[in-house]
Amino acid sequence: MLATRLHRDHIAKEVLDAVDEDTARVEIPQHRCRAADIALTDGILAVVVASEACARRDNARRTELVGRADADLLALEQRVREGRLKDPAKIGRAAPRIGGAAGVGRLFDLEIAQGRFSYHYNHHAHTYEQLLAGRYVLTTSISTTQATTTQTWPPTANSRRSNQDSRPSRFGFSDSE
Repeated sequence: MLATRLHRDHIAKEVLDAVDEDTARVEIPQHRCRAADIALTDGILAVVVASEACARRDNARRTELVGRADADLLALEQRVREGRLKDPAKIGRAAPRIGGAAGVGRLFDLEIAQGRFSYHYNHHAHTYEQLLAGRYVLTTSISTTQATTTQTWPPTANSRRSNQDSRPSRFGFSDSE
């Protein structure tokens, strides 16, 4: 059984932190991506899939959205500085709408007080977003003790039937699962 992980949960972070330059990867040329299987600390196997094309797309989209949110937050900061908006509750409602609408609110740290508003980039969150770009994590119900080298990853129509592909994986998938 496979389950796609949300990008920003502790399991995805554990998997992505485990991937480094020494991690063995399988190229999947027909999809222009690569995959690696990672053993989690609880003994369950996960797969991280990475695509350079998707990473470029994700980075470009994030840059666009951060630029838009930055301009809107700067305008909000100007409104507060000019005294047109003073109530912290109203400032607090306006600021998350800006970042939340663009989906990049987690990349900014906000400071709100009576008649005061400022924001700055959360560099830790931005670095993590760069790590996530073009990647997704799949968790399995297979433990490292259950894994075999009898099947291939990714399974193709031929490898599901004949299992004669030359690239074995630790995953033991079968058509009945």
